[in-house]
Amino acid sequence: MNPALILEQIAADGLTLSVSESGNLYLDGKGSAVSDWPNVIRENKQALLAELRVRAGQASLEDQIKAGRKYAVLVDDASTDPVLVKVGIKGIGTFELAIPHAHYDGLALLEVIEQFSTDAQLERKAA
Repeated sequence: MNPALILEQIAADGLTLSVSESGNLYLDGKGSAVSDWPNVIRENKQALLAELRVRAGQASLEDQIKAGRKYAVLVDDASTDPVLVKVGIKGIGTFELAIPHAHYDGLALLEVIEQFSTDAQLERKAA
């Protein structure tokens, strides 16, 4: 089952699924629907953890942009292949990159993002 769909259905039942600090999944809510979900969650634990981490990273990017940052870049682990990079640029949007480890250069990436975000801001001011 698709983890995004599972999370939508959990929310539709008035429940929330979150990741505890220890890395375990925690189902919160009241009512009879709580007892319907443990087996589904157990069977899809890894996919749900991955989906919740992606959503948390996306929220973090958006929170940083809303807080006034021109751009935000999140990399969970630069030693993986590919290196997964989440980028948010104010007034542009957010996106993810999968960069082959052999070609990943964090400083070069930051320089490109800085230039693009500056150019985008100048274009918006001129318009």
